[in-house]
Amino acid sequence: RRSTRGASLLVKMSGKSRRWCDETVVSSSREPMHAPLHCWETAAQALGSPLTLRPPTSRWVMRLTPAEWAFSLVEHVHEAPRLPDGAARARGFDAADWSAIRVPCSWETAGFGRPIYTNTVYPFPVDPPNVPAEGNAVGTYQTSFS
Repeated sequence: RRSTRGASLLVKMSGKSRRWCDETVVSSSREPMHAPLHCWETAAQALGSPLTLRPPTSRWVMRLTPAEWAFSLVEHVHEAPRLPDGAARARGFDAADWSAIRVPCSWETAGFGRPIYTNTVYPFPVDPPNVPAEGNAVGTYQTSFS
């Protein structure tokens, strides 16, 4: 197993404090990943339904998709929005001037950015943990719950 602690320390020590160059960071300001779990109102419903079927509508489950979310696409990683500090962080991004996008989808198929189709040549130099700041678009999604 490869240790990334040294690489992370090297990035910080070399003055490259750009968060997108730290290969130990796999996400920022998001909920933890999870398995798509099903939820039923009763144990009998759960035991009587194959997992390949969609679970019944439940008052305990809120559908997140398909839905319309706020979306921001910037051409360069250093232009990506940042969450405010302190108490304002809980409100999320100021998405007043963002576009709307239907999720789930690929932002390129929704008319944002440009598709990159490749099966042999990577679209930019492979130099971990360094990520190109130019020509490496960043999409940011946000929604709210009531």
